[in-house]
Amino acid sequence: MTNLELHDLVDILLDKYQAPWFDATEKDRFLNLALMEYVKENYSKFELDEKVKQNILPLVRTIRVAGPTSVFSTETLPNFMFFLSMNGFFNDPDCNRTVKDVKWNHDSSLPNTAIPTTDAHPLKADRANLVTKTTDTTLTDTIRRSIQPIQLDDISTSAGDPFNKPEDEHPKYVARADHKGHQFIQIYSDTEPLFIDVD
Repeated sequence: MTNLELHDLVDILLDKYQAPWFDATEKDRFLNLALMEYVKENYSKFELDEKVKQNILPLVRTIRVAGPTSVFSTETLPNFMFFLSMNGFFNDPDCNRTVKDVKWNHDSSLPNTAIPTTDAHPLKADRANLVTKTTDTTLTDTIRRSIQPIQLDDISTSAGDPFNKPEDEHPKYVARADHKGHQFIQIYSDTEPLFIDVD
């Protein structure tokens, strides 16, 4: 549903005798508050079951942070609200992989003739997933590692613990804020990640 459709729906629902009228700015504020409440409620239960996952999935975005860096501001992430996962790409001389990235055009009607790049949708017989773009990325001497959160008060303890120390194989991150309240992420590992993917 677009923003204009939401505004029209608010007008239809509130168009009653002696009901208050809201201008576009007020409607935007109420809609943003409703969206925030919806996301917060579903984020707390994300991947608890398939219904909640499907509710919030259209709002999930993957953003690549250029590096090498171990610190980045959350303000540089467009429309950022919450982290679902974070992955860093680290130097690994024993690694030489090619990653295939496929962009799909979902929910397209099946054509009358067969196209080699068409796969039938698994749940809808009259729908297809059409490959719109395929790219190969060769990660030479690079390996992908999941970056897990760690509590701020556990950083100094884990740094001295040889079994829990953040390193390139098991990196950790902490969310912090500077003296002006700007949030940033600090990654702890042996080396800085070459780039970071954030969901």
